[in-house]
Amino acid sequence: MILKVKVSGPLVPFVAGFHDELERQGYTPLGAECQLRVMAHISRWMADRKLGPSELTTARVEQFLRARRRAGYTLWLSPKGVAPLLAHLRRLGVVPPPEPMPATPVDDLLARYRDYLLEERGLATASTVSYGYVARLFLLGLSDALEADLSGLDVSDVLAFVTEQCRLRNPASITCGLRSFLRYCYLSDLTSRSLAEAVPSVASWRLAVPSGIALH
Repeated sequence: MILKVKVSGPLVPFVAGFHDELERQGYTPLGAECQLRVMAHISRWMADRKLGPSELTTARVEQFLRARRRAGYTLWLSPKGVAPLLAHLRRLGVVPPPEPMPATPVDDLLARYRDYLLEERGLATASTVSYGYVARLFLLGLSDALEADLSGLDVSDVLAFVTEQCRLRNPASITCGLRSFLRYCYLSDLTSRSLAEAVPSVASWRLAVPSGIALH
């Protein structure tokens, strides 16, 4: 077995077993390589902090994901991205079982947004899940200051998110979901003005700021 990904740090003993588990689960070679790259990153992060596998708690995982987002990574930024690795390590008994995390301000905001979509907009559950996913991606990509206080959002934040995410995901889902969330933020007085109009159409998301929208 020849692995293309070099892993260092405390998770080295578990690389071969994790790779075999990914193959058993039907991952493609590329998919397995991506998961191993996530493993390599979290193992380096643990080594920098002198953490062992037994210290990889739910709270530590969230710290790692936040550091990953700050470092500029664009994929595997949520607990779902590290779930295959954690499931494998937990089956081996080398990392602690997950513990419930207290609700964060982001969780509370997304819960209110979900209720708005279901009760006031009357959307189907599938649409609500899709819109909520886009809203979470958007919020988790913001700086800590903006995440805590959305009144500072501006057009550049919107365009940066659309430009990044439309390269990785379905542009129609991203733009529709983001418009919906930004309208909700304005209606809920979380932003001083509606930024929904700043979201480009699917056909023009790579272009400059839409006409009539000031970039400030």
